[in-house]
Amino acid sequence: MTGLCLTCAYMSCRYTMLLGRPPFETTNLKETYRCIREARYTMPSSLSLPAKQLIASMLSKAPENRPHLEDILRHDFFTQVGCQL
Repeated sequence: MTGLCLTCAYMSCRYTMLLGRPPFETTNLKETYRCIREARYTMPSSLSLPAKQLIASMLSKAPENRPHLEDILRHDFFTQVGCQL
């Protein structure tokens, strides 16, 4: 896997941990792949703004727009809660 694929896979796991379901889950495989290609997913309003921003950036449709690991670790989502990574 490339770094970009790993970032997207990591964020899918993070999304699932935060929300209890995968970001692109649908009732059929063809629709799931369509959602992945279109970066179509939902986020509940109960998520914090930093969580929403991090998820949106990491699941960006354009891989070149996704943050690098260093950017992720410095993101407000982690730094505001005093997470030591």
